[in-house]
Amino acid sequence: MGREDISGSFPFKAGEPFILEFVAMPRDVIYISVNNKFFAYFRSYTLSQISQIYIAGVNTVRINSLTLCPNALKVRELPSTEAPTTPYPRCPKTIDLHNVQVPSTIDLVKIGFGKGLKVPTRMIFKGVPLPEATEFKIIFGEDGIMYKTANVPFHFNPRFQPGLVFMHSWTVEFGMRREIGFRNPFRAGEPFILEFVATPRDPIMIYVNNKYSASFYYYDLKDVSQLYIEGFRLDSLIMCPNEYLSTTVNTLLYL
Repeated sequence: MGREDISGSFPFKAGEPFILEFVAMPRDVIYISVNNKFFAYFRSYTLSQISQIYIAGVNTVRINSLTLCPNALKVRELPSTEAPTTPYPRCPKTIDLHNVQVPSTIDLVKIGFGKGLKVPTRMIFKGVPLPEATEFKIIFGEDGIMYKTANVPFHFNPRFQPGLVFMHSWTVEFGMRREIGFRNPFRAGEPFILEFVATPRDPIMIYVNNKYSASFYYYDLKDVSQLYIEGFRLDSLIMCPNEYLSTTVNTLLYL
């Protein structure tokens, strides 16, 4: 037997029906949901050559139905792989921030972005980590004072030592929930393009310099109302808002 991963609690109960869903994502990641709720991600080996499925469990599981979406069908629009200087195809109106002072807290509702990170939300950060920086942060919070009275659904924190990007959620009720990391693609003093793309059921897909890097989900993003940035020079931030306001057409804001 090869590698075996153990993840979280056990969401199934004997005698109770369930809905189990596997969704293929970029770079051979499988998104797993149980009863319409996110459960885990899994990635270990290329999935490109799969040709059969085996279901075990004599007298232990009854399969009432199996619905498959074939490869040939385009079931949903995936995030664009084009250079992120062009607005998301489903976002005809953007909000553009330039020369943002850092550190800074941006009220997303006040600038017309709206509340929540939902499809087709897309944010594109163009900036440079400061030469002396050891880390930088991008934090999405709900109403209130973050880490005190406001939940933090998504905290994005590249660190140059030990060379990893850490991500977590924090709630007033439970504190920090699930910190995970991946290799840090950023370099101090070198410009970058960082893109966050909202996908169905709350995962955020993360692209760095037009390449997929990671996905993150742990807490509902529907009430995000503010954005905090620290530790890098932000030249521009292009946002595809949740609600297309008639007065918000390529709005240019200089903070």
